[in-house]
Amino acid sequence: MPISSMSGESYIEAHMFPVMYYTHILYDTFLIGQGLASEKIIMYLLILVGFVVGLFTIGTLLLKKEMK
Repeated sequence: MPISSMSGESYIEAHMFPVMYYTHILYDTFLIGQGLASEKIIMYLLILVGFVVGLFTIGTLLLKKEMK
């Protein structure tokens, strides 16, 4: 189901998962042939970097190992 046809909570929920941005990057880069020159692809890459930084930070804060 295309995200553009979603409404309400399903539209917001679709944007909360990094897979949506990744599939848009793959589609635009390889199937359409835009490459990395598109502003939308650069924005989606930055969003994915934000996901990586955020999840890595949460993981290091919540999953600390202590030597005893």
